[in-house]
Amino acid sequence: MRIRTRLAGAAVAVVVCALGAPAANAADAVAPDPTAADVTAPIAGSDAGGLTSETVQANETAAGEQTCFDPEVAAHLSPFGDKRQYFLAPGGDFEGTPGGWQLTGGARVVGGNEPFGVLGNGASSLQLPAGSSATSPVFCVDLNYPTFRFLAVQQQLAADAGLQVDVIYPEIAKGNVHRAAAYAPQKEWKLMKDVKLDPQRAGKAAGWRRVALRFRVPVTKKGAVWSVDNILIDPRCRW
Repeated sequence: MRIRTRLAGAAVAVVVCALGAPAANAADAVAPDPTAADVTAPIAGSDAGGLTSETVQANETAAGEQTCFDPEVAAHLSPFGDKRQYFLAPGGDFEGTPGGWQLTGGARVVGGNEPFGVLGNGASSLQLPAGSSATSPVFCVDLNYPTFRFLAVQQQLAADAGLQVDVIYPEIAKGNVHRAAAYAPQKEWKLMKDVKLDPQRAGKAAGWRRVALRFRVPVTKKGAVWSVDNILIDPRCRW
């Protein structure tokens, strides 16, 4: 299944979205998922608009540009009771070389896939030790793209560093990072609940805008090593 290229007329697009999209709270209608991890979303350090003073640049790639036209979508999470259609963030399965991803502080792709086989027989995932970060390439969303989900685990029993997830809005020249979610250490792979993309932070006019995602693990006394895999974007409005 594919999403057709966006209609040029913003007013027409809004009407089509209203007719074809699920209700705004469709995520609440998804069957409870016992494997989903709870998320906290601290906004400390953000301004009134939800953005921090930090400015981060993300790479542009051909795969990211394709999301502006015709991303392939599928109900990848239906085994979890989530029947929504998703597309894979650029390089978000971490199979092979994650083109365009910026990896710092020891972040790297390693052998070992998430155990549910969400995207089939994968063989690798992203590893994030304490003090590291991984920033995705830029991809396109519009105002109708509400959320994303991914799978993650932190396997060290004594570790105390959580996983931080940020949304970056590259088209904002200064102060373009939103602290979207934070997770406490967990001992087994879990599918994370919806994390908001909040595309309106990059402007409320209809049409495409670019975002990127950053996953990071802070340095703490006991440290941590997290693994992340299969980052899926939900284009709620589809026709």
